[in-house]
Amino acid sequence: MQSTKRILALILILIVSIIVPGNIRLVSAADSPTVIYTYYVDPSKDTIHVKMEISWPQWDITLQQEGLGFRCQWKVTNVTIYGDGEKLTIAPQVSDDGCISYLLPTSKYNKIVVEYNVPTTVTRGSIDYVQYKGEDFILIRPDIFLPKNLPYDVTSVKTQVIHPQEWDVITPGGKKFYDAISEIIFGSHHFIIVAKTGTFFEYTKQTEKGTQIGIYIHKSIKNAYKIEKQTVKLFEYYENLFGTPSPYGVYTVVFLPEPPDMPIWVGEGQYGQGISIDPSLNFITRINHAMFHVWEGWGPGGMAGIGEANWQWEGINEYYVTKSSLTMGIIKSYKESSTFREFYGVYKMMVKNGDDIALSKAPEYFNTHIDWNLWPIGILAIYKKGALVAMLLDLEIQKATGGRKSLDDVERIKFQEFGYRKKLYTNKDLLRIVNNVTGQDFSWFFEKYVWGTAKLPVDKYFEDYDSDGIINIDENSWRATIVYGDGRVDSEYAEALKRQSVDNNLLTDKDEIPDNLFPLILVGGPLANNLTKFYLENYFNLNITNDYPGRGKGIIAVKNINGRNVVILAGSDRWGTKAAVEVFGKMEKYPENIVIVDWNNGEPNIIKEIPWNN
Repeated sequence: MQSTKRILALILILIVSIIVPGNIRLVSAADSPTVIYTYYVDPSKDTIHVKMEISWPQWDITLQQEGLGFRCQWKVTNVTIYGDGEKLTIAPQVSDDGCISYLLPTSKYNKIVVEYNVPTTVTRGSIDYVQYKGEDFILIRPDIFLPKNLPYDVTSVKTQVIHPQEWDVITPGGKKFYDAISEIIFGSHHFIIVAKTGTFFEYTKQTEKGTQIGIYIHKSIKNAYKIEKQTVKLFEYYENLFGTPSPYGVYTVVFLPEPPDMPIWVGEGQYGQGISIDPSLNFITRINHAMFHVWEGWGPGGMAGIGEANWQWEGINEYYVTKSSLTMGIIKSYKESSTFREFYGVYKMMVKNGDDIALSKAPEYFNTHIDWNLWPIGILAIYKKGALVAMLLDLEIQKATGGRKSLDDVERIKFQEFGYRKKLYTNKDLLRIVNNVTGQDFSWFFEKYVWGTAKLPVDKYFEDYDSDGIINIDENSWRATIVYGDGRVDSEYAEALKRQSVDNNLLTDKDEIPDNLFPLILVGGPLANNLTKFYLENYFNLNITNDYPGRGKGIIAVKNINGRNVVILAGSDRWGTKAAVEVFGKMEKYPENIVIVDWNNGEPNIIKEIPWNN
C-alpha cells in the first residue's frame, strides 16, 4: 500500500513538472524528497549546531519554526542557508507569536542546506522544559524547524547525531526513528537523548500482545525497579483497553531527574516519551496521558477525530489517567485523583464566571484567554470538563448495562473502526457506538453535555454520605451494589458475582445501602434477604416461596424504580438462587421479562420467560 501511494504521488508530481512551465526541474521517478537532520552535540557548549539538508522538492517550501502553542521560546541563531553550495540571503518572516520562518527557493536548486544553532535548554512558557541540558545528558527536541509543503507520503526523513565517543544516543522507535516517513516525525513530538555511557538503567520487554518496550531510567532516580514494573503494567493496561498492541510495534520511555524549578516534559509521540521524575509525586500520572495517545490522538497508526471531537482524545484521555491508576491499584481511591480535586473545581469556576462552553464548540475558544487561569477557556473545556463528561458517560453506560459494559468497550470498538487513521471520527460516531454498546439511545446525554451546556450532574452521582461537607467520589458505589442476607449461604454466590462483574461494593441486608442511581442487585429470596422481601412486597408484585418457582429453580427479575435498576436473583432454595446468579452473570443486558431458570445436567439454563403484564 505504501509503495503504491509513493509511486502514484511520484507520477502525479512528474506530470505537474512537465505541464507547468518555468524553472521547475524535471526528475526521474527514482528520485524522492529527502530531509536529513544532523545534530552536532558538544556537551561543553550551551548550544547545538544543526545541519538540515533538503533535496529534490519541485516547488518552494517554507521552513517554519515550531512554537508549541506559545510564543516561540527557541532562540534560533546563526541561520545560514546554502543552495547547491552557494550562500543565499533570505530575510526571515516573524509571526505574531514570535516564530520565524523562511521561504526556501528549493525549486531552483538540487539541494538546500540550512545550518543554525539552538540552545540546549528551552522552556515552554513557565510550564516545563521541552529541551534540557543536565550534568550527564542532553534532551533534544528534533523538530524545531519544520519544512512545510512537502509531499509527506513520499518524503524520506532521516536524523543523525554526531556526539563524543564516550556518549550514547537514545531515541524512541530505535532504527525506525532514523528512517521515518515524514508524517511521523513532522506530525508529532519526538526527542533524542544524548548521554554519557552508563548513565541510564535499561529495561526491555516484549508484551504479550507483541509490543517491544524500552525503558531508560537515570541512575540518580530511586525505585527504578518499581518504575519499570508499573510502566509495563500501565502499557499493558492500554493494550487491553484498545484490544491491540502499539500500532508502531515499539514504545520507549526515558525517565530523567527532576530539575529544581520545573519539570521536563517532551513527547506525546507514538514511539515514546521523555519525562522527569519528582520522587514526591505519583510518577505514573505523568506518562499516563501521553501513553494513551499511542492509540488515540496523534500518530498515523492511532485514531483521532475532527475538531469538534477534540475532547474525546484529550478529555477521555484525562479521565483514563485516573481510571487506569485506580484499576491497577496505583492509587487506592478517587480521593487521590485530580479528577475531583482539580477538574471539578475548574468546571465550577467556568460555570461561576460564565465561561462554560459546549465541548463541541471548544476549539473555537482556543485563543480565548481568561483572567483566572493560565490556559484558554477552550483548552480547559476539552481537558477538564471533557474528563468529567467522560466520567459521567462511563457511569451512565455502566448504569444502563448493569455494570456489564463501560466506556472501555466503546473505546475498543472505536479503535477497531477508526484506528490506523482509516477515517476521522465525530461526536455522532461516538454516540452511535455508545447506543450500540448499551442498546439504548444516549442522544439525551450528548444533547445536554456534548453539544449543550447543561450543568454536569456530578452531585447526582457523588453525595456527601459522611456529612463532612466534601463530596468524595468514594462515598458512592462506583458501579452496582450487591446485597445478600447477613449470615446466609447466599454470601458465596454474591461473592462470585462480585468477582465476575465490575462491582466494587458488596453489602449485607443489615448494612446501610447507598441511595443512588447505580444498579442494586439483591441475592437471595425473601426469607434469606430482608431487602429482597421489601422490594418484592412494595414494587415487584411477585411471589417467591419455597414452592414457587419450585425446587432447584430460580427467578431473575429487573425493574427500574425511581431511575435505579433493581435486580432480584432468588430461588425457592439455595440451588435456585445459585442458578439465578450464574445465569445473570452471563447476560449481556437486562432481561425485559421475568426469567425462570433451572438446572440441566449440572448447568443452569433459562426455561421460561414471563412478560410483566402476566
